[in-house]
Amino acid sequence: MTWFKKVIAYRITGDIDLSTERLQAALSEKLARAPGDDELSTYGFSSPLPRVEGVQSKILAHPVGTGILICAEKWLRKISSKSVNDAVDKQVREIETNQERKVYGKERSQLKELVIAGMLPRLIPECKHTTALIIPEQNLILVDTSAPNVAEDLLSTLRQVLGSLPVRPMRTLQSPAEGMTAWLKDGEAPEGFTILDSADLAGVKDGKKVGKVRLTDMDLTSEEVQLHLSTGRRASKLALAWNGKLTFKLTDRLIIEGVKFDDLLQENAAQAAGEGDALQYFDASMTIMTDALGNLTTALTGAFGGEDLPQAL
Repeated sequence: MTWFKKVIAYRITGDIDLSTERLQAALSEKLARAPGDDELSTYGFSSPLPRVEGVQSKILAHPVGTGILICAEKWLRKISSKSVNDAVDKQVREIETNQERKVYGKERSQLKELVIAGMLPRLIPECKHTTALIIPEQNLILVDTSAPNVAEDLLSTLRQVLGSLPVRPMRTLQSPAEGMTAWLKDGEAPEGFTILDSADLAGVKDGKKVGKVRLTDMDLTSEEVQLHLSTGRRASKLALAWNGKLTFKLTDRLIIEGVKFDDLLQENAAQAAGEGDALQYFDASMTIMTDALGNLTTALTGAFGGEDLPQAL
């Protein structure tokens, strides 16, 4: 596992035991495994720690600084819908020719199930990992992905093994699109943030983005950018730097993409690990990352007028 490159932030909205011990016990109830011959996919938890001499750790909830790392593993056999349909069509033609009768919907569906079942054992499953960082002190769960459905897969499975998991996506009082657009118009971001050289701008019609413009490697304070904004376009993605620690692109859904940590942070991790092994460097890196991402999330909510919290909180 490497430093997070994408982040979707979730707020823990209720009391729940997310201690390392509780998580280790719960995650052990649904371990990752490769699918059997008759299975299309499987989902479970594996160790977030790197392998050492080819051996995978059995630790499923690993503390790093104020956070706890967990990792979900999805195995999936990809089936080509065209291949399935071609095989079904062939069988349908044979039945209709040999038995002189028509094949209708229900029977066709049954044939499709049989075709897929026959294909499964021959398809090599692919494995994808999703890592999450739980920071109990800040009531945060940060998932290393930019795809909400991938994050929800992890959270729903975590909820399943814990029995409950009161979380919701992070929300701010001011919409990120409005905030980032205002920053571009003013030519300045809130304290701690610096506008970089790329942005996506889009108009909105009937609730959908239209007239999208992608700006790269350019001065975002230029007249050209101001002209785009004057036509009603709003920022849907903006490249930013934060406190000299990292750079990233922020979307209008408050999703962080393309995270690049400053070289100095990585050097600090190497110094903290000293002459230690790969696991010590891993722990030092993840501890620094936990601190940076937790504080960045807090800074972002502040930059957009604060967090939109449920009344109960």
